[in-house]
Amino acid sequence: MAQPTGYATAYEEFLFPDQEPGALPTHIDITTALNGRPGVQVVVAVDKPHDVENRAHTDNHRETENPAGAETPDRHDDTVRFQLTGEGFSVEWFHMIAVPVEYNTGDGQTQGGDMVTLPDARPEYAIRKAPFKVYDCLRPITSAGGNGRESRRPHDSDDSRNGLSGQNSKATPILPSVQTDQNVHATPNATAQSMHTVAVPVIDDRAALYLTLQPNPGITPGRYRLELTVETSAQNNDPWSIALDITVVNVIIPPERFHVSNWFSLPAISRMHHADMGSPRFLEVLDQYIEAMRRTRQDTFFIEIDQTCVTSREPYTFDFEYLTPIIERFFAAGMTTLEIGPLLSRGFKPDGMPNMLTDAFTCAMAPNVPFESTQGYDITTAYLAALAAFLQRHGWQRHVLVHIHDEPDVHCPSEGVLAARRRQYYMAVAMLKKHLPDARVLEAIKTDSFRGGLDVWIPTTSGYEAEQRSFERMRELGDEVWNYVCCEPEGHWLNRFLDQKVIHSRLLFWGFEYNRLSGFLHWGFNQFPEGMNPFQATSCHNPTGLGTNFPCGDAFIVYPGNDGPWLSMRLEAERRGTEDLELLRQLRERNPELHNRLIAQVFRSNTDYSDDEAAFDRAYRQLLGALAE
Repeated sequence: MAQPTGYATAYEEFLFPDQEPGALPTHIDITTALNGRPGVQVVVAVDKPHDVENRAHTDNHRETENPAGAETPDRHDDTVRFQLTGEGFSVEWFHMIAVPVEYNTGDGQTQGGDMVTLPDARPEYAIRKAPFKVYDCLRPITSAGGNGRESRRPHDSDDSRNGLSGQNSKATPILPSVQTDQNVHATPNATAQSMHTVAVPVIDDRAALYLTLQPNPGITPGRYRLELTVETSAQNNDPWSIALDITVVNVIIPPERFHVSNWFSLPAISRMHHADMGSPRFLEVLDQYIEAMRRTRQDTFFIEIDQTCVTSREPYTFDFEYLTPIIERFFAAGMTTLEIGPLLSRGFKPDGMPNMLTDAFTCAMAPNVPFESTQGYDITTAYLAALAAFLQRHGWQRHVLVHIHDEPDVHCPSEGVLAARRRQYYMAVAMLKKHLPDARVLEAIKTDSFRGGLDVWIPTTSGYEAEQRSFERMRELGDEVWNYVCCEPEGHWLNRFLDQKVIHSRLLFWGFEYNRLSGFLHWGFNQFPEGMNPFQATSCHNPTGLGTNFPCGDAFIVYPGNDGPWLSMRLEAERRGTEDLELLRQLRERNPELHNRLIAQVFRSNTDYSDDEAAFDRAYRQLLGALAE
């Protein structure tokens, strides 16, 4: 009899369906905080007999009622069974789905130009030469014998046992079985249950599993062993067991103080899930998207106002009540800050493309009307008065951040254009403060050119490092400074593209703490344009007219599953990064010198870092050990 082959890891790394399989490990060591949620990836190679038809689609996709959903076979002869036994933990199960990476990312630091390429050789900053496939999408699986999905919402408990089950995934308590080690602790009041089993579909001769493990409330810090058994349908393979040796450290990840905003698209939710905007089905799916955001400790949510709010144009009147059930859901889920806007638009060129290089802003709700005109002033005044009344009616006026216009000093061809934009921007800020004096202004920005107009500065990581002293000065004067990444910066700069190491999504947050930043913004939670199917292509059209397509994975970090959003390995890395940041901040408050030395092991700047997954894991264990002392 032979053992199954494949590959398995608890490191923060991408796996690939064409990876050369080897012997599966006999054990994996994991270290976690009391309320941590580490993950394990296991990919099993399956050699099918010639007389068994492989019904799995090579593109991991079958057209169903939802054209963007990934449908996979569930018959037993097309599955590998995984069984988990042990005690003290709740588990989430996911089928990892490989997605295409059709381009490599360029190596620029600004938006525009060759943001994607098809090079002759692998770029030195990329994990592979495109095209290739990578396991990023996480489809939830229900286990047999589970207790059902956790009803607890994120951040309900005082000890910040934050997070939630995967969408429709079972967060199943794993309770007592035969103990294999005298150092294994028992969970108080645990009740014996049978082992828990999932069947993972085989796609292209691979069964790919991702599972997360969270210590149950009341667990005693110490060392635990869970047993993960792999059983294939191949007649010549014996079941294979992997011991998951988990050290639970007496450390609690604190509640979030760092701000996170991933911009999401309501129209994309409606379109991808065939749910009319505002319908009960739409709101049900929206709740799942909000849960996915809260999983990463997101506390700030952006509602991009569109012309749905315009109720008449002669004169202009506005009504925002259609947003009430949407906004209420975010606050009910634990988010603290509404991010809303914009007030201004760049307008459009005769060919319909946005006028990215303009020196004359227009009204956001009337993009053909110059903002500085008398009509523009009247429209903006009516817009702000109605918005202020809406926010005050619901008691939200003190929990709001407002965008005037995104990236006002980006795509700026001359000092004259910059001066004109600055004049109009300051005028809009003055009008905003007249109607909403408690509102704060935040903006993605390149430099400190808009001094006096912003409360929250959000440069890119590259922009921050280029003008670091200026942004630190803004912070010293009482403003907040965040960072953002988007289609830039590229190359060796940390980002969350699909052709970068996935650990980069986590290392970003070590950098934010290193630079004492207050928040992180990204434009792409689910920004799927019309016609995009991320199971078939992960790069998408760039509507600005400047440069090539957006890089693979830039526009999204969740996938539109048949039953709601499906998570990604990049989202999981970001989640753990937000948790790391709060732990690092706690260490800084206790021991600044050790804090700085520990971060320096893996991060010196956004282009000078160690992305070796084993070295990072050692640094993380040191972090937990330092906090446990």
